Amino acid sequence: MIGKKLGHSWSAKWFGEKFEKEGIADAEYRLYELDGVADLRAWTERNGLKGFNVTIPYKEAVLEWMDELDETARGVGAVNCVDCRGGRLKGYNTDSPAFAETLRPLLQPWHKAALVLGTGGAAKAVAFALRGLGIEYKFVSRKPVGESVGYDEAGSDAFADSERNACRDVSCNGGVALAGTKANRGAAFVL
Repeated sequence: MIGKKLGHSWSAKWFGEKFEKEGIADAEYRLYELDGVADLRAWTERNGLKGFNVTIPYKEAVLEWMDELDETARGVGAVNCVDCRGGRLKGYNTDSPAFAETLRPLLQPWHKAALVLGTGGAAKAVAFALRGLGIEYKFVSRKPVGESVGYDEAGSDAFADSERNACRDVSCNGGVALAGTKANRGAAFVL
């Protein structure tokens, strides 16, 4: 897995135990803390990787290095899994379908609106899943861009009356794996 800071990650331990339990001897899960993703292709070749996961803050930055994207990664605009076999980099997004599958059985008819905290790759995956589930959403961010609002504006006069009412009615609870980690507190929660 590549990311900027990975000291909080339990992924290597979890996958190591999974590989051992399932008798998978030809796989290893390592954590690679990178300062950036410049020349990602050469980096994967130097490390002899067949694939890797991507986490904060590189889920969007790796897009420029992909030879191909699956439909979900293209729709989300972020990648969290990369297949490096055959000298090509193919990007996938498994965050969005996993979030949708987790949320779907919890939905009630009154779940019509959600707030997505953050605007990074994980937040975009949540938004893509919400669109697919027919749930309206609004991004809330420390540094608002475009249609998003700032944390201090959420619930204030920054919302139109209809949006403020929708926010009052938000009762959809969920999140993504990275939300609330020490490395990225508060990102991509759906409230």
